[in-house]
Amino acid sequence: SGATGHITARLEQYLDVQVMGDYGADDNIIPLQMVKQLEMSGFFAPLQILPTSIYLQLTAKDKQVTVNARAQLDLTLRLAAGPLRMRKVVFLIVDAEFEEILLGRHLMNALGIDVERHLNEVRMEHHEEDFRNVPSLAPRASGSLSRALYAAVHEDPLDMCLSMDNPKTAYNT
Repeated sequence: SGATGHITARLEQYLDVQVMGDYGADDNIIPLQMVKQLEMSGFFAPLQILPTSIYLQLTAKDKQVTVNARAQLDLTLRLAAGPLRMRKVVFLIVDAEFEEILLGRHLMNALGIDVERHLNEVRMEHHEEDFRNVPSLAPRASGSLSRALYAAVHEDPLDMCLSMDNPKTAYNT
């Protein structure tokens, strides 16, 4: 496995790549630069030019891209349980800079990974959960800021102003 949330894979037995599931995407996406790297490695992917362009919004890049071609490629995921070889996976080719292949919702569903179905199953078992101890990369609020945030949610707005002006007298925790 590669970076957090990424899986190491081999594309057409020629190129090592990083793969990430993207449940918000309908289609599988491969950046044009990877197709070019694949060609430099000795494999020439047969591209199918689309009859009309497709416009995609890449949320992570906050950018709209145009898709003019697609390709069917073999992809082998390197998993702890062993390799998973997927043949003739259809990828839309985008001319955008990113470091991984994105596997869309339809492929993940075909593999039995259905996030919405799983969340509904979890809901049937657990109606309410406390997630305050789930690790996060965001720093925790501390000091007068956390007291002010607590006041904003649980107390009177005047108390919130007092806590910002003089946190030691407004909240002595």
